[in-house]
Amino acid sequence: IGLLNPNGSVACHANGRMGDFSAADRPYFRAALEQRRFVMGPVIQGRASGRWSIPFAQPVVEEGNVTGVVFAALDLERATQALAAIALPAGARVTVSDR
Repeated sequence: IGLLNPNGSVACHANGRMGDFSAADRPYFRAALEQRRFVMGPVIQGRASGRWSIPFAQPVVEEGNVTGVVFAALDLERATQALAAIALPAGARVTVSDR
């Protein structure tokens, strides 16, 4: 979880790393800026965490201007472990969707 500046640089990040990477080239970041709505991006390897995840982003809009992008990521390894611990019925499927 974190907050990106409009240029993609890190304003703050939950793991304590600040300002040492940019998300300016990430599809989820660009989509949040362009569409000005909540978006889900394709699977990426996190630059701060190094883990494979699905990113989610919500632009922060103040007086018509995007002043930042709040983001979070669903860690795929942790999600897989959590789902493995649940007794799902045979043939069950789990889906992550942005709509």
